[in-house]
Amino acid sequence: MKLKTIKKDRLIFIFLVAGFSTLLISFESSGSGHFSSPDQPSTLSMIDSSSFTENTAEGWGTFTKYIEHAGDSVQFDVIFSRSIAAETDWSLFSLAGTLAASFSPMAERTVEYAEPTRNWLINIKPNGQCFFKLTGGPKPDGNPAVIPVQIRYKK
Repeated sequence: MKLKTIKKDRLIFIFLVAGFSTLLISFESSGSGHFSSPDQPSTLSMIDSSSFTENTAEGWGTFTKYIEHAGDSVQFDVIFSRSIAAETDWSLFSLAGTLAASFSPMAERTVEYAEPTRNWLINIKPNGQCFFKLTGGPKPDGNPAVIPVQIRYKK
């Protein structure tokens, strides 16, 4: 029972951070609904680490990243953002970004991840590419969409 409470509290914390980060982004936005350009980084981009490179060409970004080795596994706690177009098809795999080689699995890993209202399939390739696909629940709303992810996979 205590373990369930800890996981629930951690999930609530992740959503609070995501909400606060979204609020910060909205104040930093140029008013056009887009993030700062690469030559004008936002304050939040300074939190960045080299463990994961976002696929900015498809609108992916991160608010926070916590990626570390945990024995023979990798702990992957990331709050993603994605600037979305109305026609975004979440039922297809989308490249969110690439993990550094030291965090990439030896073989392809597919992990199911459940939010309170959505289910995701996360595919991680040996070259570090991370793909996301919505498998259940409503499409993310808001622009940017906020997707908190907390998974562990075998290296």
